[in-house]
Parts: sequence; C-alpha cells; structure tokens
Amino acid sequence: MSTQQASSNGVLRAAEILDLTIAQAHEAERHDLIQRLTDARRLLVDSPVKVHLVGGRQQGKSSLIDALVGPVGAAGPNEVTIDLPAGQLSLIEAVTTTITSPPAGRGRIGQAHAVLFVSDASTELTRVEVEYLRTMQDCCPTIIFVLTKIDVNGQWRHVFERDKALLNDAGIGVEAVAVSATLHKQSQRTGDDELARMSGISKLSEILERIADDAERTSLRAVANHVLFALDQLADMLRSRRSRLLQPGRSAQVRTAVRTAEQRLDEIRSGSARWQKLLRDSFVNVTSDVDFDLRQRMQAVLTEAEHTIEHTNPAKNWDEFASWLRQRLTAEAQANNELALNASRSVSLQAAKHIAPGEMHIVDPPQAIVATDLPTPLTADQALGSSRIGISAVVNIALRAYMGFVMFYLLTRLTELTLPMTLSLIPTFLMGGLAVIEERNRRLEKRRDQASTTVRSYITDFSMRVTKESRDQLRQLEQDLRDSYGARSEQMQRSLTDTRNQCQRRLKELEQAPALLSQIDNDFALLADLRARASAIIPAALLAPSTAPR
Repeated sequence: MSTQQASSNGVLRAAEILDLTIAQAHEAERHDLIQRLTDARRLLVDSPVKVHLVGGRQQGKSSLIDALVGPVGAAGPNEVTIDLPAGQLSLIEAVTTTITSPPAGRGRIGQAHAVLFVSDASTELTRVEVEYLRTMQDCCPTIIFVLTKIDVNGQWRHVFERDKALLNDAGIGVEAVAVSATLHKQSQRTGDDELARMSGISKLSEILERIADDAERTSLRAVANHVLFALDQLADMLRSRRSRLLQPGRSAQVRTAVRTAEQRLDEIRSGSARWQKLLRDSFVNVTSDVDFDLRQRMQAVLTEAEHTIEHTNPAKNWDEFASWLRQRLTAEAQANNELALNASRSVSLQAAKHIAPGEMHIVDPPQAIVATDLPTPLTADQALGSSRIGISAVVNIALRAYMGFVMFYLLTRLTELTLPMTLSLIPTFLMGGLAVIEERNRRLEKRRDQASTTVRSYITDFSMRVTKESRDQLRQLEQDLRDSYGARSEQMQRSLTDTRNQCQRRLKELEQAPALLSQIDNDFALLADLRARASAIIPAALLAPSTAPR
C-alpha cells in the first residue's frame, strides 16, 4: 500500500468516525457538539493549511507576519498565503483586542489546523493568558508559543524560560520559539547569517514548513482532538443519566414533583378566570369612585370660588384669583389622580394573589400626567368684560343730576323764595352722586355674575377634561394590568407544563430503568469503540493533554 493510499485511508476513517460521533451528538441533542464536529470536517478538506495568529494588542503580530511572509497572495481580510517549499500555508491574524478566558473566538480557533500564540518579551505570561492557552488547546492541539520583541528586552531569556515553566506547570504542551522581526529585517539588509539565526524567524519558518509538509497528519490530529472531546462530553452525559436512574428513591421524588406541578397548573388555570373578572369589576368600581370624588372636589372649589367672588370686587384682584383657581384645580386633579393610582395598586395586589399565591409578582401602575389647564386662558377681559362706562350710563347720571336742578328751580318758584342759584348745585350733585353709586353697584353685581358664570364654565370644562383623561388612564391601566398578568400567567403555565413534562419523561425513564441501563451500557461500549478508533488515527502522544486516553 502506498503512502498516498494510506493517507487517503486515514482521512476516510476520520470522516467515518466524525459521522458516527455526530450521530451520537444528534441523539443526545447536543447542538454545540454537532456544530463543532461539523466545523472539524472542513479540516480534512481545507487547503491550504490554516494557521491562526492569536495574541493581545501591541504584541507584534503584524510585524511577525511581515517577517514570515514571502510571496504573498491576498486571501481575505487579515489573511495572507505563505509559499513554503512543502506547500502553501494560510496565515490568519485573529482580530483580538483583549485576551479573555475562555477565548471569545473559540469557534474560529476550532476551525484552525494550528495556532501561533504571540506574547512580547516585556512581561511573562499572566494567569489569564495561561488559562486562555489551556482552553484554546482544547479546540486546537497544535499550538506554537511565540515570544516576540526579544531585541528590546535584555531579560528576554529569563522571561522565555519563565513562560515555558508556567506552561509546563499548567500541563500545556506546546512548542516555544523566541523571535525578533527587527533583527530579521536587519539581517535581510546586511546579509548577516548570524543575525538571521538570532532573530528566530528561520526556526519559526521551519516549524511552519513542518506543519505544511505534514498537513494531513496535522488535520487528523485536530479532528481526533475534536472527536475525543465530544466523546468525553457524551460519556459524561451518560454517566449522569446512569446516576439518576440508579439513585434510590428517585421515582417517588419525581412523582411528587409531577403532582406538585399539576396542582400548581390547576391553581393558575382556575385563578385565571377569577383575576380577570376581578380586574373588570374592580375597575368599574374604581372609575365610579374616582368620578364621584372628582365631582365633589370640583363642587367644593366652585363653592369657595363663588363665595370669594361674592365678597370681593373681581376687577381689583382678578389675576390673583385666577392664579389661585388654577393652582387649586391642579391640586384637586392631582389628588384625584392619586386616588385612582392607589385604587389601581390595590386592585393589582388583589389580582396578584389569584395569579401566583406563593410568589406575589405585583405589577405597579405607572404614574400618569395630570391635566393642569385648559387651552382657553382665564383672563380678566374674558371674565369681566370691558371696564369702560357706556353712553347710556352717562346719560342716566346726567339726567338724574338735571332732575335735581329742576326740582330746586321749581321749589323756589312755587314757594316764591329768592335763593342764590349756587344752591342749586347741592341737589344736582346729590342726585348725580346717587346715580353714580347705583351705577357702580349695578356694574359690580354684573361683574360678579359674569365672573361667577365664567368660573363655573371654566371649572365645568376643566372637570370634563380631567374626567375624560382619568377614565382613559384607568382603561389603560386596566389593559396594562391585564396584559402583564396575562403574560405572567402564560409564562408560569408554560414553565410548569415544561417542568411537568420533563418530570413525566424522567418518571418514564425510571420505570424503564432496566432497559435504559442496558441501552446506556451499549452506548458506553459504542463511545469506547469510537474513542479507540479515534485514538488510533494519530499517536496518543500527539493529542492535546485534555483528550489523551485515560
């Protein structure tokens, strides 16, 4: 059998094992493992070999790429193709701003044949970086640790040895190489072979060439790593399931859980009709109480306003009176709104008791904006009319004064008294003054009547507006509570239904425990067979430590 045939057979065996493992993941409903194994299939067919370059910011990744790249062909964003004697290799720079644990791009790392993890020589690896490397090794077993910028740190050898010791203590087996892109550039300009050797780029290139030369072995190693990880996960699930089936008294516990869930479902379903009727009837009563309270408040304001108008001259202090009236109406409307909100909260509390007696999930009605004024302003001109004296009033006063003069003149003629004419001014001014006083009183009463009518109309309009907004608010509050509690009730019913169904499935499993235990043993045997076959694809010494045979 030729090497080409053996190589093809290895890929075919790996693909067959992948398919069988994906089938087991489907049966266990592990969609994460299905996705991971599906991505791993690409490793068997992808060409060229994909090497991901990972590291934090300002660690020298871009300079390292410039030093490694020979003839370049663009393959996509942050990706270049390197031509090596053993073949092409695709170098992909991961867009990484910070090193986190676990890796944020774990899915992309799982699609790589190999990974270059870059860290500069300024400081040794942190605990987070070591943990990042450990988690990343579970996704890709072929990892090369690259220490960069050794030309700017005279203590780089100490940092390098310390980093290797940290990785070894953490059980992370990786190749390590120290490089300097700056020294490599200088060696290219000067042709200094010793400088080129000191830069470490040639050693890293040899490692990459070995990966490219052994592309299929690298792919099989990565695939075997993914398969063994998935098999471990599936085996853990089987062990957990077996433990549940063998747990003493489990059947009685599950039956109790089923009965509890069904009782809670019955309580919620029977309480649903009660709390909906409660909301409907309660808000009818609340609306009636709020309307009555508002009418009482508006009547009290009107009575006080009319009393004030009756005992004062509206023309003298109208602006002050109008300001007081607006503030009083606003205060009464706000008090009426508080009554509506407090009553709504009380209804919400009562409804919550019917929905979930043991939880008391209460919906608090929101604070509403109260109408505080009408579009038409309450001005003096509108309430009192014009302050000018009319022509008829002037003529009336003049006639009354003239009548006083005529009465004096006739009296002196009839009595044949000779009196100075200047005395005629007394009855003239007296009658005119009485006319002025009567006109003033008449105009005052007219202003009071007009002001009272205006205020009554203003308060009526204000009351109608507040009543409408209050009723709209209460209807909206009722609908909000109905929607919120309805959604809460449906959510609880779905949750309890899922719990009941899950418990029923577990109860069914427990009732079929002997047959299921036999099936679990068969599944264990199948997983063990798949593990043996996957381990045979590649030597165990080349697998990631976390997936090596135990």
